[in-house]
Amino acid sequence: MQNTKKLKALQTEQKKIRNICIIAHVDHGKTTIADRLISTNGVISSRLAGKVRWMDSTVAEQEKGITMKASSISLLYNHDHANGTVPRKDGIKEDYLINLIDSPGHVDFSGEVSTAVRLCDGGVVVVDVVEGLCAQTQAVLKQAWTEKVQPCLVLNKIDRLYNELHLTELEAYHRLTAVIEEVNAVTGSLWQELMQAKFEKHEEELQKLSEAGVSSTEAWTLDDEDDSRLYFAPERGNVVFASAIDGWGFRIHQFAKIHSQNGMRRSMLQKTLWGEHYINMKKKMIYTTPPTSNSQPMFVGWVLKNVWDIYNLAAEKNQAKTNKFVKMLKLDHLIPARELDVNKSSKSEIIQAIMSRWLPLSDAIFSMVVEYCPSPKRAQKLRMSKIWNLDIDDSWLAEEEKQRYANLIKGVEQCQDQDAEVVVCVSKVLVMEKETIARDVEIITPAARRERLEKKQANNPPAESSDSSNSSSNKNEDSSNSSKVEGEKKTIAETPPDAKKMFVGFGRVFSGTIRVGQKIFVMGPRYNPKEPNKHCHEVEIRELFMLMGKELVPVTEVPAGNIVGIGGVDEIILKAATLCTSRICPTFTNLLFGFAPIVQVAVSAKNLNEIPILIHGLKLLNQSDPCVKITIQESGEHVIAASGELHLERCLRDLRDLFTNIEIEVSPPLVYFKETIKKERPGAIESSSSTKPNAKSKDSNKKESAKDDTKQDENQFVVSVSTADKRCTIKVRAEPLPDAIKEWLEKKETQETIDLIFNKDYGKKYRSSTSTTDANNNNNNTSASNNRDPYADFKQEMQTIWQEEENGRWIKELSTHLWSFGPRKTGSNLLLNHIPYFFPSKFFKPLGAKIGLVPQPSSSTSPTPEPSDDANAEKLSKIESGFINGFQLAAKSGPLCAEPMTGVALFITDVSFSEQSETLSTGVFSGQITSAVASGCSKAFMKHSPRIVEPLYLCDLNVTSERLSQAHKVLARRRGWVKEEFPRAGTNYFSVLAYLPVVESFGFSTEMRKSTSGAADLQLVFSHWGLLDEDPFFVPKTEEEKEEFGEKVEGLPPPVSKKIINDVRRRKGL
Repeated sequence: MQNTKKLKALQTEQKKIRNICIIAHVDHGKTTIADRLISTNGVISSRLAGKVRWMDSTVAEQEKGITMKASSISLLYNHDHANGTVPRKDGIKEDYLINLIDSPGHVDFSGEVSTAVRLCDGGVVVVDVVEGLCAQTQAVLKQAWTEKVQPCLVLNKIDRLYNELHLTELEAYHRLTAVIEEVNAVTGSLWQELMQAKFEKHEEELQKLSEAGVSSTEAWTLDDEDDSRLYFAPERGNVVFASAIDGWGFRIHQFAKIHSQNGMRRSMLQKTLWGEHYINMKKKMIYTTPPTSNSQPMFVGWVLKNVWDIYNLAAEKNQAKTNKFVKMLKLDHLIPARELDVNKSSKSEIIQAIMSRWLPLSDAIFSMVVEYCPSPKRAQKLRMSKIWNLDIDDSWLAEEEKQRYANLIKGVEQCQDQDAEVVVCVSKVLVMEKETIARDVEIITPAARRERLEKKQANNPPAESSDSSNSSSNKNEDSSNSSKVEGEKKTIAETPPDAKKMFVGFGRVFSGTIRVGQKIFVMGPRYNPKEPNKHCHEVEIRELFMLMGKELVPVTEVPAGNIVGIGGVDEIILKAATLCTSRICPTFTNLLFGFAPIVQVAVSAKNLNEIPILIHGLKLLNQSDPCVKITIQESGEHVIAASGELHLERCLRDLRDLFTNIEIEVSPPLVYFKETIKKERPGAIESSSSTKPNAKSKDSNKKESAKDDTKQDENQFVVSVSTADKRCTIKVRAEPLPDAIKEWLEKKETQETIDLIFNKDYGKKYRSSTSTTDANNNNNNTSASNNRDPYADFKQEMQTIWQEEENGRWIKELSTHLWSFGPRKTGSNLLLNHIPYFFPSKFFKPLGAKIGLVPQPSSSTSPTPEPSDDANAEKLSKIESGFINGFQLAAKSGPLCAEPMTGVALFITDVSFSEQSETLSTGVFSGQITSAVASGCSKAFMKHSPRIVEPLYLCDLNVTSERLSQAHKVLARRRGWVKEEFPRAGTNYFSVLAYLPVVESFGFSTEMRKSTSGAADLQLVFSHWGLLDEDPFFVPKTEEEKEEFGEKVEGLPPPVSKKIINDVRRRKGL
């Protein structure tokens, strides 16, 4: 085992620390690379690298052969600066601490990737050169970009170009070039988005200055920005060409050093060994165009040819040639003769023996990380603006706290470890076996071991007694030992399963030095420094660990810039938290998971007496998994929501084996749907204030006729409902929302939106801070863009989108009629007040005007209500909550199968009271109104053509050309359809992007692999909610329909939408 003392000593030298994570698509070789890197520290044998999967610590990971949980290990690397990209003449060798995190590649576990990227400064992006750029590769590149993590590129599995595709050196070069261009294209698109946002921001600043009467000569162009360091370029040293399974990898500068021994300058070779550079050996000149028709790029003849020669040599199995080649590479003293024996060693073993010694993969990756990835001190200056909720305005602080706040910010940005506030980001909670703690980490010498043994023997001298007494005493000891063992077994059996486990906070120290016994504040994601008594509590640090993969090494303190494990967080941290020694510390931004937990199952204990154990286990599962969501339904069912089928399988396994150890019953997968309506004919329901677009007549009689027709169409969809005691009658009408408004509302179903709309203090905070900032900017002629106002942004965005739909009709509805959003007050459904006597009136204030999004209409334009109407309006205002609650109930549980509504506007067109309603209690009456409105909304919904909205996966499928037709058949059987399909250049693979309903996805991967004989690789990523445009209550009406389907549809299979509705209703007991 490596010397942990050196690692602990390096924790204080921030310039020699690198925090990196390995990120890639599934099966691109991340864990094999991690094994190769770990083997350099003696943790595992180099022969077992790629087989033992050291970082995959759980049984499920080992069985499935994929990584499911992010795990970290600290490694020691001795870097030779003389062999670097820019070699130093002094030839100094220095030790570096590499904190390596291996993250999953499967899309179901993308949340684990988010937790890993948050703690790292650099990322090793691994790409399979045969499969090329895949969906998850693009996702991790975007995550690294968002978190400002410096990526490096490893082109892995180059051996497949030789063994499987049988490419020549020149064809392999073109394939490698294509892959690098694909990856750089993603980076270029991200850069373009950033520049576009920066340009718009600059234009906005100039506009504000112009409105303030201030002239600005500052100009900004795209040419001012340098993007050269963003792209992957082998000549710059941020690309490694590798085969992890064979244990080799190299960067361009390594071959530049080899060939410089022939008299050519190393710096020149490093620039020309990659790309379109050709050499004329006779003239010793390098050209950018081929001097002859047979000329090949230098990378082909000077780099790849050497690799291909070794693979050809291993295939020949010629002992004499093999020994000669090894001697030429000066490796004969490093490789044992038995590993080169062509009669006893396989082809792959010979390749590994030669290549892993000549071009070690670990040296190539570690040297790239040391040279190209930033140290914590340099990285935090760049990253904190993205990952920290920093508020530069300190006006809310007391005078004595302002300097402390400024020092805290400075300490984090400069990664200070001495005399600074402790700031720690915990991105997830690990579940570890208590047995994995290495309690004795000191290295015991043989002399010390002998001394301890002698002392033990001296303190326990052998007893001098007869054989009979010895035998009797041995029997007694045996019996006592057996009873002890039985007692121990009994104790273990009675011990709850989580007693053998411990929860460890997986985090990073950004400032100060965290120590055992230290008092520290734990702040939840919703903590606000301006409200220090909420979402915050003080704890004492009980245990600290250095994370070593499957093992934990106890430490007493960890300085800034290092990855740390914090023990004893069972009841403290839920998923993620910010730790600090001061309450004024801002929290870290929420992790971006980029998925929706849509695959769900209900779980229950088989033995009812074990329900408390199940509930406790669900709590532990929710705490330890950053992606899972645990909910309790109204029926009392406990539901586990996961991001995919594989993630759900792992959650259930953890619940059984790690957290409960009881038998659990699991329901069939639950998929949630939404309900909506569709217009049966265009223009059937138009606003009375506008005419139809295709109306061309200018005759006033025809206009009046069009209005009457519109009114008549509206009346067709109006339903009338009464309260239980018949004392109030309500008329309701439904209408589908425009797609743009519905999509915008669905994006805004967040807690921040609720705060912006309904939390008065939240709105006041931004309005006051904006006004203060504007005043300061007018005095100082500076821009207000540093303090972005989310309240103003929300208002502007809302007004823009709603104004564009139907000639501004919906912005008018927002300003004068909006009663509520739903469900949960932020959904994509609207309740609109069209009661003649209730709007406009002094008793009703529309929600749009209430929150200041749009101005409230002037009272001068309002008709004067009759005295009786004013009395009804006052009566209605007392039971207004009944209308809102009824709407919320209806929007939450639609009439088809009690799934939430989406994209529906519900109009209350009239409310009439009987004379007996005067004597009714307001509370009882309001309850009856709630029931009546909920019933009316459902009936109005069913007046239209109802539809089901289902979640859809985007299927990223790679399949060989021979099996492409089988893949299409599997997609068709499961209602999937192809979005895009194209061949992979230089390979026999096709990439297929297709949409697949989530309800059809269970068992899809297994069926696809069986149908294609294992020639298909796929990933499912949640894409969007799609309309299933199929009437569940279809009845043939037209002559064409009757001719196609017949007079009746009993003999036909039911529509898919009808089957879905029946399945959901059956599951819910409806």
